Amino acid sequence: MPLTALIAAVREDAARPGGLRALLPVAGRPLIEHQARRAARVGAQDLLVVVDRLPPELAAVLDRLRADGITARVALGAADASGKLPDGATPLLIADGVLPSLEALEEVAGAAAPAMLVFADAPGREDWERIDAVTRWAGVALMDAGALAETAAMLGDWDLELTLLRARVGVAARIPAEPGDVQRIADAGAAAGLADVLLQNEGSAVERAVIAWTMDRPIEARWLRIGAVAVAVAGALTLGFGPVGAGLAALIASAPMDRLGRRLATIRLEATRIGPRWRQVRLGAMAAGLMLYGWRHSGQPGWEPLMLGGVTLAFLLAARNEGRIARLRPERWSAAPEPMLWAAAPVVLAGYGRWALAGLALWAAGSFFRLQWRALKG
Repeated sequence: MPLTALIAAVREDAARPGGLRALLPVAGRPLIEHQARRAARVGAQDLLVVVDRLPPELAAVLDRLRADGITARVALGAADASGKLPDGATPLLIADGVLPSLEALEEVAGAAAPAMLVFADAPGREDWERIDAVTRWAGVALMDAGALAETAAMLGDWDLELTLLRARVGVAARIPAEPGDVQRIADAGAAAGLADVLLQNEGSAVERAVIAWTMDRPIEARWLRIGAVAVAVAGALTLGFGPVGAGLAALIASAPMDRLGRRLATIRLEATRIGPRWRQVRLGAMAAGLMLYGWRHSGQPGWEPLMLGGVTLAFLLAARNEGRIARLRPERWSAAPEPMLWAAAPVVLAGYGRWALAGLALWAAGSFFRLQWRALKG
């Protein structure tokens, strides 16, 4: 059966009367956008946001989701949501202000309806809805199609998600939540703490600081990735026709810019609409920079630099194709445009450009023959 995410956006921010919890910023995006993208990631083909008003910020979120191919609609209450639920769809309920992990959401979405995510009652969980003497609801539930219609018929002024939950609590399968599976966001402080959780596995402290600074600003991940390509192309041209140091700096800077865009998109679960070909364009610009540098010095006195640049590029392409055919991942020391630029930069700036090109050619050749040996060895 098709899956429809059902998310309420009615509860107010505990510290900002009039503001919605659903619009609290987490990693530079409103909380409800994270909820919706996670639901889409686990298979929800449709999104119904239940509201009693539609602030401009929420409308902007829905527009962004639609731009990424996620069907997002607004329902003004339970009756409207029941009428807009696609025929045969199974509602995946995510509580207002609750952000589940992808793993927990996937487990609930894959269960037989009705099912709910729960955890044992314990100190500190008083804000979570109690469903019996020893258990509390963890904010995620999979309902059968009839539950929403039944709830809409008898709801009145009752809370939608809790009334829907209680309609099936006696028959729903209970899926135990693991530590860290769900986070409740009631105010800006909790939202900031969740951003720290999202960043905890993102590289070094410096990388985390840069990502944190970036994601708190209206910076789109796709523009970072497009910018990385533009900077790499400009760097390649500068390496061939302008100041060598500036060209090298631009080529080197394009790598962390692209990586930042990819990590930001991963944290936000955004589709950057920048496919693998764009990354290939950026890496191609790096390789072209080597060729242009070799061409630039080819008249002093011969064509050796241009030949070395061509040999380097040929071995890089050959190794890439060989690895794809043999399904072998590169080793840590294998030649690649980014580490080659870092290694060559100080040698080039010291005035030994030919030696740098010769070293890169040997590195690329060694990587290729090492890859072939691994492929033959099996």
